[in-house]
Amino acid sequence: MVRPETLVAVDYDRRGDEPLWAVLDELDNAGALLAHDVEQMPHPTRPDADPLTVHRVSFDARRYRNTEVHGLGYRAGYVVHIA
Repeated sequence: MVRPETLVAVDYDRRGDEPLWAVLDELDNAGALLAHDVEQMPHPTRPDADPLTVHRVSFDARRYRNTEVHGLGYRAGYVVHIA
């Protein structure tokens, strides 16, 4: 039985994808990674700025606690929340 949850990580600092690789590797090694999608969204306060990159990382919350996944994304330098 799988309990899917999603880490939403917004790259406000435009760090690129590399910091997120550690998060994806950690989840994959635990057998909890379900999917990873990348999309663009307009900057919420500066409409003239380049779009922001948003990562949606689906994981099995039975294998990896959502609070721990949230911490992984935060420590990687992203603005994060669990959806």
